[in-house]
Amino acid sequence: MVPSHYEPFGLVAIEAMASRTPVVASDVGGLQFTVLPEETGLLVPPQQEKEFAQAIDRLLADPALKECWGQAARQRVETTFSWEGVAQQLSQLYHQYLKAPVA
Repeated sequence: MVPSHYEPFGLVAIEAMASRTPVVASDVGGLQFTVLPEETGLLVPPQQEKEFAQAIDRLLADPALKECWGQAARQRVETTFSWEGVAQQLSQLYHQYLKAPVA
């Protein structure tokens, strides 16, 4: 659970996801990129305690969903946030710029 009012990156969420834990987080800042709603966890409007509790209850009540999203969370960390994943993304970005027409 990451109930931040503001979060520029979301390292705590990434660490949880690396441990195959789906994340319930505030729908702010970098968490909006880190957590994929209904795939690796849930995003909740900030400062909405009741909605946070409902999101947590949803995961706790459904072990199969928790397991599924936890596996997807781990996969996302490996492909998007690992050193290899970041290097691949940078490589793709550089190739896009090399192919772009020069004005």
